[in-house]
Amino acid sequence: MVEQKNSSTLTPGIKQQTMRIPVTVSHAAWPAYLNGSCRLYIWGRVTYCDVFKYHHFRNFCAIWLPTTVHTADAPNPFTDCEIHDDGDENYPETPPVACAQ
Repeated sequence: MVEQKNSSTLTPGIKQQTMRIPVTVSHAAWPAYLNGSCRLYIWGRVTYCDVFKYHHFRNFCAIWLPTTVHTADAPNPFTDCEIHDDGDENYPETPPVACAQ
């Protein structure tokens, strides 16, 4: 597992920010990824404070599908996971937490 913690600020009007994290797969394991017997998952959590000074989080998960046909219109070999793609709004029973000053 590769763990990397980064901190940055997204300003209004910015739709996304991309970060590249190198992942090494051995030559012996590579065929298992290509034939689908093994999967590569990317999971992360974005935490932030909103304009009202409350803490929020957003989890994201994607699966690499090497057999997906990639075109100029659909170049992304990743698809969303069925779970672990949620945020604090999915847990209404949890009270909001104020951000640290």
